[in-house]
Amino acid sequence: MQDSEKLADAQAWRYPNGPRMVLLSASVLLLLLLCGAFVYFTGGTKYVYAHIFYFPIIFAAFFFRVPGGLLTGLAAATILGPWMPLDVNANEMQRTVNWLTRGAMFILIGSGSGYASVLLNSLVDRAQRLQIIDSLTGLGTREFFLRELNRYLSDESGENLAILCVEASGYDWIRTSLGAEHADRLTRYMADRLALTCPDSIVSARVFGARFALALPVADQQAIEPWVSRIKELFQRPVDVRGIPLYADVVVGAAYHPNHGHRARDLLQKASTALLHARDLTGRFCAYRPALDNDYQETMFLLAELSLAFERKELSLHYQPIVELSSGRLMTVEALFRWKHPRRGWIPPVQVLPAAEETGLIEPLTDWALRTSLAQLKEWRAKIPELRVSVNISARNLANPRFAVTVKECLAEQGLPPDSLQLEITETNMMPQLDTALPMLRELHRDGVRLAIDDFGTGYSSLAYLSIIPVRTLKIDRSFIKGILKDGYFRELARATVELTNRLDLISVAEGIEDAETLQLLIDMGCQRGQGFYLSPPLPPEELLAWHERRASDGGSAVS
Repeated sequence: MQDSEKLADAQAWRYPNGPRMVLLSASVLLLLLLCGAFVYFTGGTKYVYAHIFYFPIIFAAFFFRVPGGLLTGLAAATILGPWMPLDVNANEMQRTVNWLTRGAMFILIGSGSGYASVLLNSLVDRAQRLQIIDSLTGLGTREFFLRELNRYLSDESGENLAILCVEASGYDWIRTSLGAEHADRLTRYMADRLALTCPDSIVSARVFGARFALALPVADQQAIEPWVSRIKELFQRPVDVRGIPLYADVVVGAAYHPNHGHRARDLLQKASTALLHARDLTGRFCAYRPALDNDYQETMFLLAELSLAFERKELSLHYQPIVELSSGRLMTVEALFRWKHPRRGWIPPVQVLPAAEETGLIEPLTDWALRTSLAQLKEWRAKIPELRVSVNISARNLANPRFAVTVKECLAEQGLPPDSLQLEITETNMMPQLDTALPMLRELHRDGVRLAIDDFGTGYSSLAYLSIIPVRTLKIDRSFIKGILKDGYFRELARATVELTNRLDLISVAEGIEDAETLQLLIDMGCQRGQGFYLSPPLPPEELLAWHERRASDGGSAVS
């Protein structure tokens, strides 16, 4: 059933038709006759307050609007007209001016009540529509989706349904960088596409932002993926945003009724959980499984433990060398987060850092990393005077206008020059915060802090951004480097990126160097610096100087 049909059902009690109209019309007529009989049998208009007729007049005006109020007022005026006695027992008739004045009042009250009913119902309709119909897309709201899905499940308890959550991954970036108008255009585009793809959906809704929910009848759980493929295929066509063709990269999470629950709220929650996991998958699709709930609970546990890990001194930094490829000279060390839990041992950073970013714990974590790495760098510089440390910063740091002050304070505490610190920023983190981040990054650049774009080529890469963001270094993502020996496409991408970096007088750093052949090919391409397990894994602080001394004694070889 379409959303407009559901709205019509909700309004039916206020907009009678068919049998309901006949019943209400008969009720109005009966009320008029009863009121007239009451006036007559109690002695006439002299003894009974004739305003009892306002009840059927207003009743009719509410359901039948102005025409109903007008006609009922006219009927009431007729019933209490010239043939209704003033005094039945004395056979005294009304004066003409009395019944004409009363009749005019009835007609005026009827038409006025009808007009008031029109206004009232339009307000009620608007409020009801806003509650259950999304004004931007015309689809249902989240509340409407849950209500209608629960109603359907109670009527068709044996039906197999796929509950899909579909989201445009670029929505936040478009809204922040290009404005709400263009984000709304993407949202309407998605709603139109989903309506074309899934016309047989039981119910559809815009949950929030550019996230949508659909309930689709399916034969079994294996039939969900063809629906997902259809949705993805339809989004291959771009949407025009400021004259730029933008491809909506959709992410889909799915839950299945009856296997995953029998209540709409549970099914939608599980589809949303699957969608969150789908964001990190190559195929951008994930079907719900119970283990995902365990992952969520595990993440919440780790976040709670992380807040205590600062006090328990369980956190540390390991440092991965970044070397000059032509000479093997150590140039920079990248500070990498490590956490050794007292019961669980080493916790993989990927297990906790994304959630820390979402909850805001990443800010105190970054502050700790800056202070710890700069204190360590001060100690190392006694033996390696030109060494720099590189620290990754998050989207939340970029959105914090006081972050530049924090960086300067950390440098001042150790008495280190600003160019001893490099801040690594991913394109994906930087673009949504560009308005806030750009003035801050320029301030840090003017002070001498070095800036690097991490994972270059995997986010919103644009030559135009390189002209306005004061970066000194581009770090080529490991996904490009990993395939350069076997895949000509990746090899040419890496070569073009290196050439671009050199032409722009920037420093190129290749990430993820894992063998001698890759190292030599990068040197031949003209790549200036690199890091990876072939050169050295991340090392605890006490091992880095030993690695450096061993490398120096080997004549400058960069290999660990």
